[in-house]
Amino acid sequence: MHMIDGILLAGGRSSRMGQDKALLRRDHRNMFFYILDTLEPLPLETIYISRNHDQIRYLTRHPMVSDLHQKLGPIGGIYSVMLRSQSDGFLIVPVDLPLIETPDLNRLFKKGCELNKPVHFEDHFLPLYLPNTYEIQRYIESVINGEIQTRSIKGLCRQFNAMTLKPSDENRLSNTNTPDQWREAEYAISII
Repeated sequence: MHMIDGILLAGGRSSRMGQDKALLRRDHRNMFFYILDTLEPLPLETIYISRNHDQIRYLTRHPMVSDLHQKLGPIGGIYSVMLRSQSDGFLIVPVDLPLIETPDLNRLFKKGCELNKPVHFEDHFLPLYLPNTYEIQRYIESVINGEIQTRSIKGLCRQFNAMTLKPSDENRLSNTNTPDQWREAEYAISII
């Protein structure tokens, strides 16, 4: 049995959105709690919240982790959690997926545990199942130290020959980085 931790990436600058994406309202919750609600039914040991130290803290039983290295995007958040966790792997979910559902994440979780390699959906590098191996930690350290210039999740997935899954519904993987994308998501939510 694998011990897997969740990582909720909620520490971005949200510069294109113009406001903190974690605070956007979806139904009766904000996006932070919506994503947390999609992770909690899964058999995760711990769900870590990756959030910058200067952002609003939430009343939650889950540990908050600030990036040790600022302005590195998701890689910085993942690395900061890796240093605290003893898990075999991570299910990593960004806060800007207002249509994602628990069954989508469960597919990544199961396939990642089965293969013990990075797994993501076709054309979407997040959400991601990521094994917590020495090789992956070393790669991310090299990114942080500037030895590897590509600091994207895409580069990480390619480096470790990630497996891709066909999404059950491509629309559920739509992320929201701009006000227009958020309005489109709000409309999609209203017709579900």
